[in-house]
Amino acid sequence: MTPPMTPPETQGFDRDALVGELRAVWRSLAEACDGIAEADWDIATRCPGWTVRDQLSHVLGTEMMLAGAPAPGVDDVGEHVRNDIGRVNEAWIAQRRTRPGPDVLAEFREITSGRLDVLAAMTQADFDADSWTPAGPATFGRFMQIRVFDSWMHDLDVRAALGRPALRSGPVVERARGDCARTRIRGRSKGRCAPGCVGGRDRHRRFAAPLRRDRRRAGESVAGSDRRAHSIADARSGALRRCRGRPRRPVGRPPSGRRRARR
Repeated sequence: MTPPMTPPETQGFDRDALVGELRAVWRSLAEACDGIAEADWDIATRCPGWTVRDQLSHVLGTEMMLAGAPAPGVDDVGEHVRNDIGRVNEAWIAQRRTRPGPDVLAEFREITSGRLDVLAAMTQADFDADSWTPAGPATFGRFMQIRVFDSWMHDLDVRAALGRPALRSGPVVERARGDCARTRIRGRSKGRCAPGCVGGRDRHRRFAAPLRRDRRRAGESVAGSDRRAHSIADARSGALRRCRGRPRRPVGRPPSGRRRARR
């Protein structure tokens, strides 16, 4: 029997679950930006060189590219771009950098809605088919799992910049944590957030231990432990952001000067 091209851990991703999670995370990202002030679109995020508007442009640009749209040309990409993948990412962003934020949000909703229709029309066999992915040869389902994780990370970036609470539970968060626990995350894998890596170097780290789904550690089964549950959820979100090369605070924002209270 010929072994499959893809390893077992990249097979068997449920189409319905993945489509539902993409729908949820894209809705969350849109809701985070809905109704914000004009100036808020230009707030810096944890990805060097990217604002709230840029984060949204990146996600919608990636989905446009996956739908077959040609990447726009771009001349000046900035010092924060380190490789060809980063240059492609930046092209979609540069095209929208001067557009009003609400227009970018409307386009985001239109593009992601169309992508969801396409994905929902695919079969489970389509999701099980071999495919290129940013993590190497795997299946199309694995690729969509990466899209869930990546979209959630950008949702975290946007919500952190705007001071809005992040998703702390649910299928999207569980899949993202599981993906980070199983996979070695390269800080420079996307050619984007590398300046946020410690010492400017690639980071390889396994997060299986810090992300154990232990109800007692998360404070979920302990009476009066809402504060602890939130603090651990925040810590986990921070660990996930740093495993993708994000700095602790948006680039360019000075430290508050206050020490965090010890518990």
